[in-house]
Order: sequence, then structure tokens, then C-alpha cells
Amino acid sequence: METLAAELRRHGLNNPVIVRPVVGGRYELVSGEPRVAAFRLNGESTLPAFVRPMDAGQSARSLVLDNFHHADLSDYEVYKGLVTLKQTMLDSGKSASLADIAELTPWGKSQVHRLMSFAKLPAAALDALEANPSALGSQAAADLAKLADAGVGEAILAEAVNKILADELEQGKAAEWALATNSRADRDQSATAADNSSRRQSSSRTLRAVT
Repeated sequence: METLAAELRRHGLNNPVIVRPVVGGRYELVSGEPRVAAFRLNGESTLPAFVRPMDAGQSARSLVLDNFHHADLSDYEVYKGLVTLKQTMLDSGKSASLADIAELTPWGKSQVHRLMSFAKLPAAALDALEANPSALGSQAAADLAKLADAGVGEAILAEAVNKILADELEQGKAAEWALATNSRADRDQSATAADNSSRRQSSSRTLRAVT
């Protein structure tokens, strides 16, 4: 943002932002959020804008797409934008398959699919990423999402993300750690079940002997 603010101080705004008229004689930003933030950083209260009538759905989609093209976003932030874009498409009665979404973004279908992998992570993991959205990339998220599909527990997946955030685990090794932790938990559970079964059998034999 500092770089954009400095550029605007030197050269001014060559590409005005886009707003749409709303009730009460006010205007809502449609495109240009980073430029507005840079103007505010420079202490400016007004900036050039194009006024274009459009409905709320068109406005939301334009703002999301503008951020894709102009903002330096983490993979998690891009995912959140894709979720918003998908919802605006659905709200306007349009198809919102991965291919449909990819046509409106700078990425191909496979990359959109990988970015949307964040949706399969536990809510606790996503909450943790809100504080540090750049900590987990889309490839690591996709690897963990595959484990979620395979039945690895949410607690383990959330712990893997928290370990990444705490610099205790590398992104590229998160899935391996989660899988090993899940396998160990399964073995411990099986051992406990076997031990409990053995104790019940022993108790039953003792009871019969006393009888």
C-alpha cells in the first residue's frame, strides 16, 4: 500500500475508481478499493471516480474481481474472494461451477479448485488464518483437504494449521504430520479397545470361577 500511495503522490491517479449511486444521494465503491486506501494514506479525502449504475450483485462481483487484479492477496484471501464471487453469481441466478468462476478470474480451473480447498478445513483452522492469512498456501490447504476427505479428524487438521502459524511445522510437511498423528491416534484407540476387551474377558472368567 505504501508503494501505491507513493506512486499516486508522484503521478496522480490515471485510472479513476468506479462507484454506483445508492439511496440518499450517496455512492458505493464498485472498483478501486486499494486506490481509495492509498488516497486516504496520503491524507486525501476526495478522488476522481466514474459513476456507473448497477445492482448490488454486479457491484459485489466487480469489487471482488478488481481486488483480484490489483491487490497483493494471500491464497486464503483469494479464497474468501472466490467464495464471495460464487455467492454473487448464485444470487444473480448464474451458474457458479469451478469453470464458471475461473472464466471471471486470472486463474485456471485447476488453480481455482486448489484455492477452494480452504473450504474443507475445520472452522477453527480458518479462524486462526484470519489473524495471519498468508501463513498457509493453497497447495498445503489442498493436501490437508484431501486428508479431511479421507476422514482425518478436524482436531488434528486444526492443530496442524496452528503449528504452522506458530512456526513449529513447515507447510510442506503439514499433511505428513497430520496423517502420522491420525494413524498414531487410531493405533492408540485400537490398543485401548483391545485392553478394555481383555479386561472384560478377564473379569468375566474371574466371576465364573468365583461362582
